[in-house]
Amino acid sequence: MNSTVPPYIAQWFQELPVVYIVFIGVCACVFIAISVATAIMVWRIHYYVPNEYVQADLYFIVLVPFIVSSVCLIGNIIPRAAPVTYAVGLVFLMLCLHVTVLIIVRLFGTRNGMAKWLLEHNKVLHFDVRPYCCCCHCLPGMSPTPKKVRRLTYFVRQSPIVRVVLQVAIVILGVEGISDQSA
Repeated sequence: MNSTVPPYIAQWFQELPVVYIVFIGVCACVFIAISVATAIMVWRIHYYVPNEYVQADLYFIVLVPFIVSSVCLIGNIIPRAAPVTYAVGLVFLMLCLHVTVLIIVRLFGTRNGMAKWLLEHNKVLHFDVRPYCCCCHCLPGMSPTPKKVRRLTYFVRQSPIVRVVLQVAIVILGVEGISDQSA
């Protein structure tokens, strides 16, 4: 199985050691448990959150474990679909990041309300936090003015668009047979 072309499902499972098949079965059981937990959370959001806008945003956040585990399981079972499922998972995570920012801003009413609260409580926006602590350690803290908060939210909102464009390009290059090994 040391090939650059991913195998078909039948070939994949014929050449796969039994221990890996057992682990894929364990992953399937974990996926079923995650699916049940997600269904319960979706049901609770539907019945206990009255605001439809908040419901829609919370559905995105609650579905993260289900979507991530499903694309991982599909990628492990169908190796030829792994790049596409990886792209779908990353795009969904970027969309959830966008929705998370929307939820946080809605908690404060507006970006101006958020900036006002941060200023009233003497909060500073730090960029030397995980996972960026190594590469952004030299950046100073930033006072949360409404203009700066607006810029930060725009950067976060653009990340799904940038990620979608990059993933589409990567998938197209993969379909065309262009990869690191062929360069």
